[in-house]
Amino acid sequence: MVTRSQTNSFKPKVFQASKNPIHSEMAAPISYSHSKRIPQLVVYNRWSIRQIDINNAFLHGVLTEQVFMKQPPGFKDATHPQHVCNMNKGNIWAETNFRAWFYRLSSRLLDLGFTSSTTDCSHFIRITNTHSMFILVYLDDILITGNSTCEIQQVIDKLHAEFSLKDLGSIHHFLGVQVLSTVSGLHLSQTTSFSRSKYGWCETNR
Repeated sequence: MVTRSQTNSFKPKVFQASKNPIHSEMAAPISYSHSKRIPQLVVYNRWSIRQIDINNAFLHGVLTEQVFMKQPPGFKDATHPQHVCNMNKGNIWAETNFRAWFYRLSSRLLDLGFTSSTTDCSHFIRITNTHSMFILVYLDDILITGNSTCEIQQVIDKLHAEFSLKDLGSIHHFLGVQVLSTVSGLHLSQTTSFSRSKYGWCETNR
């Protein structure tokens, strides 16, 4: 049954993707606790942290397998209502699409001279005789830090040449955490998140 909202538009429907037994690796990159040393390096060396956001990251991945999707309500082919769509671009609901996106991103970073950490696949490192740079990837959010702002900008420009992204400048908010750079280090706060009524927090349980 197709349902509509009060504005007469179709309500979104959620489907569960069928599991593929050949996929045992992580579907999407997230940062692990091993990378908590990065803020320590930032504070000790007084580096800045740049933040970029990839626009529609799941569309940048190249699918290496066939992915099928039911025809969405309102867009069914009247002559072939039982047919399914063979997708040539990813969508945000399929795990394989974020895996494909991370493969493309990591391949590009490796081309730029980075190496992937052996303990955290979302942590990339590039160290030369004069420059050190570290990148953390959390799905489509990327943090970049190092001892050369010029080198960091060059990497951002090269990523921008291949992917549609937003350069957010110095980090201010990341995963619900407010980040403020001070003379003595980094000040992290979740006051804004805790104070939002939708989280159900009050003065007695903050």
